[in-house]
Amino acid sequence: MPAQAWVTLVVGLVAAIGVIVTWRQKNLADRRAQWWTRATWAVDHTLSDNTAAQVVGFEVIAKLQESSLVTKTEADIFADYGRELIDSIAGDNLDELADTEGQEDHDDNH
Repeated sequence: MPAQAWVTLVVGLVAAIGVIVTWRQKNLADRRAQWWTRATWAVDHTLSDNTAAQVVGFEVIAKLQESSLVTKTEADIFADYGRELIDSIAGDNLDELADTEGQEDHDDNH
């Protein structure tokens, strides 16, 4: 095979490898963008006044954390977010429970 044919072959292979690498990077970027769209949707649902929507939001976040697309930093951020929100909800419920118990004690004394 003449040298020119080898050069053409090598250039063609390099170009093909470049196309494959570019395609993989774009595919990963598109999949991560879709991951973030789903994550944003899930967070919006966790902030809903509707308890059923909150549950769905947390379930989606849990599933998204299992994805190979999530980075460790993102997983940590969502885990912290979930803990903070659950603590907030639990705190609100504890406050309501204390208010209810206090009301019952007050009612029992009269």
